[in-house]
Amino acid sequence: QTPCGLRCNPTALACEGAVDPSNGFAAQLDAATGQPALAITQQLFFSTTTDFNAAAGTITVGSQQVKATLVAGANGAPDVVVLSVGSLTVAAGITLTVYGERPVAIMSAGDITIAGTLEIVTGFATTGEPCFGVSSGATGGDNDVPGAGGGGFGQAGGTGGTIIGIGAGKSGGMATGSATLIPLRGGCSGGTDSLGGGGRGGGSAQLTSATAIRLAGAIGANGTGGAVSAGGGSGGALLLEAPIVELSGGVFANGGGGGCGGFSAGANGTSSLTPAP
Repeated sequence: QTPCGLRCNPTALACEGAVDPSNGFAAQLDAATGQPALAITQQLFFSTTTDFNAAAGTITVGSQQVKATLVAGANGAPDVVVLSVGSLTVAAGITLTVYGERPVAIMSAGDITIAGTLEIVTGFATTGEPCFGVSSGATGGDNDVPGAGGGGFGQAGGTGGTIIGIGAGKSGGMATGSATLIPLRGGCSGGTDSLGGGGRGGGSAQLTSATAIRLAGAIGANGTGGAVSAGGGSGGALLLEAPIVELSGGVFANGGGGGCGGFSAGANGTSSLTPAP
């Protein structure tokens, strides 16, 4: 047996020079050869739900129709919208935001260069999973609400705040998923309370280049804050893979903060080294 550094050809029993992407997106990476470059030079957003045209096999990104395929998720994970591009560039000072209910994967034949910001607000976990924070309810004569638990994902979510004499804070959601991000899926919501909803879990994205990924800007898949006394959502998932990966910028999947005892909503997670309070 000979271990292949990039991809094995099981038919010819030989090693290939092509990259073998995680989550079974090899066909979509191969299809990226000859596709136009995707260059983001102005503030843009697109949705993996409303901008995806399954019949045409495209997704609309600004004024450009990009080749895209819907790939079924494994083991109950959500379906993934996989883009095939010649290359991807996000210019400095520019933000590309991806919305929608499905995770996104971008397969690039050439370099992926992000000097600006890529925000991933897509691909949430389904409801009712053990990674969701435990919800709370109103108790006590003054409608006092112990804090709901935060969403878990890469690690367990935080415990909600206790009100002495009224009730203990609720437990955070369990750690879940795979450290390899196979299958690709997003983060988990914080628990709700009787007055507001829990924060949304961060999105999920896979960036694969057959040549190189160069990140001088930032990529974020951050959770949002919980309302009132609800729990914050967990951070999401970001997978970067290429023969060369250069990171002089930042990759962030921060959770949102819990709501502050009925006085204010929790802060959203940000693409920075500062955690949400």
